[in-house]
Amino acid sequence: MVFWVMNIISLIFAFISPSYYSPQNFDSHSIWGELNWEFKKLKLKAGGKIGYVPKVDFIISELFGEAVYNPILSLTVTAHLAIGNSFRYDSSYKNLTASIFAYWAVY
Repeated sequence: MVFWVMNIISLIFAFISPSYYSPQNFDSHSIWGELNWEFKKLKLKAGGKIGYVPKVDFIISELFGEAVYNPILSLTVTAHLAIGNSFRYDSSYKNLTASIFAYWAVY
């Protein structure tokens, strides 16, 4: 049920928002994978994707890693790093994202 509601909201938003972007006549084919490791206070995740854009004969790719650390009860520190390359309009681009955040749950 939630899936259908979200799809309907997305569809409505696409028609009423001037900033909604959806590429036309764009096809890409990708395969992705993810590995997860879990230790006592640490969870690690690594993954990636590789794909092909046939219209422009371009290979897209992405690698990422994530670590979630719980040093003490209710404190969580998360780090995420991703690097990749893709294609939009008439040019390719590379991206690098990194984030680290901590939060303390009060319950």
